[in-house]
Formats: sequence, structure tokens, C-alpha cells
Amino acid sequence: MDLKLFILKALEIIKGTIIGKVIVALIAGGLSLIGASPFFDKYISATLSKYLSIETSDPSAPIGMFLIIIAVSLTIWERKNQILIELKKSNPASIKETRPIIDLCHRGISVKEIEPQKIFFDIPYCSGKNANAYNVKLESAVITPWGDGLVYSSGFGDIFPDDITLSYETGKSMHYSLYPFTLDSALNSYIVVKGNYSGETASIYNVFDIFKFSKPTNNWVRALGKEDLRVRKFVQDGAKYA
Repeated sequence: MDLKLFILKALEIIKGTIIGKVIVALIAGGLSLIGASPFFDKYISATLSKYLSIETSDPSAPIGMFLIIIAVSLTIWERKNQILIELKKSNPASIKETRPIIDLCHRGISVKEIEPQKIFFDIPYCSGKNANAYNVKLESAVITPWGDGLVYSSGFGDIFPDDITLSYETGKSMHYSLYPFTLDSALNSYIVVKGNYSGETASIYNVFDIFKFSKPTNNWVRALGKEDLRVRKFVQDGAKYA
């Protein structure tokens, strides 16, 4: 590779950055001072003499070499920085994982009476658009108000099998029937989903969702505030399935 191609390649690598412009300026100034530029006597000497009253008869080789040495040092330092950046990009441990979010699929929860006093529950889960969820382990329960307290109408169980992956397009449903159970009781109950899943780097995330039926909207929504805290405490206190 001749000198011209080398210089063009160097300029291609460092162009556009502040440090690159400094390097180019130092190299140009250094070359000018050691006499590599034919414009030294005609322009630089004349400018120094006219505006700064400094007389220069010959380019200063020592100063020029010093500037070039600084430019080369900056080039090496910048290249090391670029290598470190590339190594960080290629190291999975240094990449912050995008946390996948799992939630009800778009169609939502379905609860309907398929036979007299036989209620069918379908609870579909999908991952959000940002990332897939891996090794998803979910289980659900139906918790019904009873007097001043709560009881399990259906306890947790039937956890997902191994290696279930959820994407935005592909979901997985928890579905089962309760008998004897009335539709009115079902629509006044809470559906609780708990479990965990992992991201691409095996980071584990927990799930604890509580849903109730909203009569104004005619669909299942998340319980909030005191309702959420009440049901959450009931589950976390380890109440037994009634």
C-alpha cells in the first residue's frame, strides 16, 4: 500500500469525529512545519509575519515531528477505544437484556357456561412485542369472596410444561372447567396467575397477576388498590384450597 492509499484509509477511519479532526490537523500542521507542504513559505510564513510579527525563514522540523508524534499517539489511543467498544458489543455479559413482558393475549380471558353449572375458563398469555419470553412457568387459581373473606374455588396447579416460549404472535392458554359452579359466582371471583419466565440471558422474572370481571366494560381487567392487596395477601399467607 503506497503512502497515498494509507493516508486515505486513515482519514476514512477517523473522519467525522472530534478526535479525528484533531489528528488530521496535527498531521497537516506537522507536515507543513517540516517542509512537506509547498505552501509554507508562501502562506504560513507570510501570515505569521503580517499578523503576529513573527519572522520565519525555514520550517521547524523538531516542532513538526513533535506534532506528528502527538497525532500518531492519538490515533493509537482512538483505535484502542474502538477495539474496546467492539469487544463490549460482542460480549453477551456486557449487553443489557431487553426484559420481555408477558400479559394476556389480545383476545383476553374467556369465562362461559358450557353446561348447567359447568364453567369453562380460558386464560391466554402472550409476550409483548419487545422480546420473547422463555421457559414460561405459569399456573392459575380462582378465588371467590365468601362472607367477609376469600376461598379458593380452584387452587393453583397444572403448571406449564418445560421449554414453553411465548412470543407476540404465539401464546399459551390455561384452560379448565369448574363443576359445580355458577356463572354468577365465576364473574364475581378473582383469577390469579403466578409463576416466572426468563429472558434471552436466562434472567428470571416473576409473574403475579390478579384479574376481576368488569361489568361496565364486560371484560376481565386487573384488580387494583385494596382489592389487589387483599387477594395478594390471601395467596401469600398460604391459605389452603377450600
